[in-house]
Amino acid sequence: MQILSGNGDGTFTPTFETFDFNQFLVPQFAADFDGDGKADLLELAGYGSSYHFVPAQTGTALQVGLVSLPIINATDSARITLAVPAATDTTIQLVSSDPAISLPSSITIPANTVSEDVPFQIGGGFNPNHVFTIRATLGTQSATAYAWKASSSQVGFRLWLQNTPQAVLPSQTTGNYGLWIASINGYSTTVQFSCTGLRSWAACQFARSGVQLPAGEFTGSSLVVTTTSDGVVGTYPFTVVGTDGSVTDKLDATLSIGDFGISISPSTATAASSGYANYSLTVNSVNGYGGPVQTSISGLPAGATVVAGLGTIGAGATNIPLNIQTTNVAEGSYIFTVTGTSGPLTRSATATLMAQPPPPPPPDFSGNISPTSRQRLRHAHRTSKLPAFCGSSRDSFSVDRRG
Repeated sequence: MQILSGNGDGTFTPTFETFDFNQFLVPQFAADFDGDGKADLLELAGYGSSYHFVPAQTGTALQVGLVSLPIINATDSARITLAVPAATDTTIQLVSSDPAISLPSSITIPANTVSEDVPFQIGGGFNPNHVFTIRATLGTQSATAYAWKASSSQVGFRLWLQNTPQAVLPSQTTGNYGLWIASINGYSTTVQFSCTGLRSWAACQFARSGVQLPAGEFTGSSLVVTTTSDGVVGTYPFTVVGTDGSVTDKLDATLSIGDFGISISPSTATAASSGYANYSLTVNSVNGYGGPVQTSISGLPAGATVVAGLGTIGAGATNIPLNIQTTNVAEGSYIFTVTGTSGPLTRSATATLMAQPPPPPPPDFSGNISPTSRQRLRHAHRTSKLPAFCGSSRDSFSVDRRG
């Protein structure tokens, strides 16, 4: 928690007197608990039977703390912090409670800055069972830090990565590796992060290049790797480093650069001038790349449209139906192109559409009669017993089969 100091005119000055409550709950309410006319801060500890309050009082001019605690090596540093930055250089007097601790008698904090680290040395005559203090004094005010040397070598911190991001394309940024750091045996410190072993076209980016690690707790920072267009397909190991000057821990990590390709099957398909042609579209993944690929088509003749198969496709997808409908497409052979775009890269593939004329009509036939008319003769034989009517004709009928 950081306090904003009132200036008496409705404005505030942020102070650098920080208070570590060592828990997720911080004071959220204010009331005058001690009757001095000043609002104190109320801290609810999560238990119904108790609470704490932080009394209102004049803030100290400075603070002093150890960069890391407990002390692991013979050399460490104390950090002197002013409550507010001064317009001029500020000289702080320093003294240790143990003669075996060697440190400067004073330190100067430059104007318009708030803190300086003071290195100190633990001599061979120091009793590791003792606690020592470093006192900083500014005028009439002073601040004290308590320190001790670690009695076990199993003190420090450990790093780990939560995620393994998928491959990216050149000039893209990876997902978050999820960098975490944990205190071991009550070690508290400030840890700086960096990466080694990356190619010249890649770089690590941390949300926080340095983090405060409270004793017995853990904290983290996002970690991504940025790349340039010079990136080459492949898998590249690198190392994540965390150090506070006394303790260093390292992690092995991997950066993967991928690619993708487009393919169409079959290479040629035939459709009637009004009909359908069916293909399969595949977006190939190279070196594990699985990002989205936006697909489009060009080169189709007038009257041909895609009814299925285009859009955003994940790299690695196979045998996606690509259906083309034709409507009164002129007879001919047409080469078309499917283009895929993902990030800075564009890949394409071609295929052929064969448009054929409509099929001939089904088999048919026609017929005719010749002649188209005929007279019938009529004879009367009064004395004959022949039928009253008789006639003679010679007709013909022909069928001309077509097809």
